[in-house]
Amino acid sequence: ATCAGSVAFQQGDFPLAIRTWEEGFEQARVAGAVTLAIHLATVTGSAYANMFDLPTALEWKERAVELAKSTGWPEALGATLSSMAETTTSLGQYERAELLFQQALPYLDRLPGSRRHSIAYSAYGNLCIAMGNPAAALEWYQKAETIAQRLGHPDVELLLGSAIPNALLKLGRADEAEQRVLRARALSGTQGNPYYEIEALRVLAAVRRAQGRDPSEAIALLLEALSLGEALKGMTIRNEIYEELARADTP
Repeated sequence: ATCAGSVAFQQGDFPLAIRTWEEGFEQARVAGAVTLAIHLATVTGSAYANMFDLPTALEWKERAVELAKSTGWPEALGATLSSMAETTTSLGQYERAELLFQQALPYLDRLPGSRRHSIAYSAYGNLCIAMGNPAAALEWYQKAETIAQRLGHPDVELLLGSAIPNALLKLGRADEAEQRVLRARALSGTQGNPYYEIEALRVLAAVRRAQGRDPSEAIALLLEALSLGEALKGMTIRNEIYEELARADTP
């Protein structure tokens, strides 16, 4: 169930990933396979989050946290708390997200250089962006990237592919942002991951606007992102893309 769900997830077929993981979670729970159940509850929440069904995502991640608390295992607690913090950030619950990260990081710091460590740093960077601190966000993203590169996990690097250029753009470093996001777009295409390709297109459109390029360039990129999103099963298009498209189309 874990492998089949992961393949569907990487291909952007989130409904299939959810069905596979939910079935696996129930089997793991009945069998008493707590570690597997924690993992499956967490990734199921992530799949719902990628479909922008954030309330359901939070329910699954809260379930994962409760299971982790029953074990007392540092890695499980750090992973589930930071994952839950990521979703509360998306829900705009920034104070709660900050508290969850502060609870999660001491557990993860016992396991430095882990995959989950990198993902948590990236998520903390997202919170910093949401709270208007791109400089701090960039620091967290770069820490995350260093770990991902050391581990040789290109999918985690892809997670940062649009996050880092977005932070650079907010810091007024549009040309650096352009170089990074073009690489992210190419990598997402190579890995066959349309979800992150959509993110790269969205950030690239923002870069083009910041560079003062012809508005038609940003519009074309956003329309391409919409087309990719509409082709994904069960995908809900981010409102921000429609808002950015309207802004790009305004003289």
